[in-house]
Amino acid sequence: MPHRILKRESCVVELEVAIPAEQVEARLQRQLTQLQSRVALPGFRQGRVPASLLRRKYEEDLTHDLAVDLVNEQFKAIVEAEKISVFSAPWIVSAELGLGKRNTIVIRFEEY
Repeated sequence: MPHRILKRESCVVELEVAIPAEQVEARLQRQLTQLQSRVALPGFRQGRVPASLLRRKYEEDLTHDLAVDLVNEQFKAIVEAEKISVFSAPWIVSAELGLGKRNTIVIRFEEY
């Protein structure tokens, strides 16, 4: 995935990772489908809640979960490509994921 180092101070590295829009939308749709089968909201039976309603209600949680999954999948490859010696686990500084957004994740971690 395309990425760039935003800043590198003493032992802290901040990295921005860009995710293709198609991948983000497909993954969000998969998460919504899984959630839809388990959720029951007032006025709807379990498994019958409209996806648009779930997206509005749970979008923040879904995008956070997606960001964590994407970071876990891509972090090792990015660190090896940049030849960075990692000292701490990465944490998400910001994530802009979703329809019509930049689809970027900014992560920070410590290096040796």
